[in-house]
Amino acid sequence: ANGLDLRVHVVKDAVFAKQSQCKQSIDYRYDAGFFDLQELDTVPAELADFCIAVSHYEKNTLMGIDFIQSSNGYVVLEANPSPGWSAYYDCNGVVNHAFIDALLETLIA
Repeated sequence: ANGLDLRVHVVKDAVFAKQSQCKQSIDYRYDAGFFDLQELDTVPAELADFCIAVSHYEKNTLMGIDFIQSSNGYVVLEANPSPGWSAYYDCNGVVNHAFIDALLETLIA
């Protein structure tokens, strides 16, 4: 599909999302613009509820769920029980203290 990719991380019951604004490869993880993923300030409620429900079903408080946008809405690509966090690292020019704080609180608890 040619739609934009959306990565939603679930940390406990909080959701954090990043979306590709343009891509050259089908898989955003291998795209030259990987670290240009843009923060989504607001995740649509239906999508956030779905991601939290998957996290609860899997009994996993740390998940990454990938979507691609189609003309009919978002399509699930995968629900990853052990997602990568590299798009959030400060060394990659990304600062998201709310995400990092929630992640660390979950890992330390």
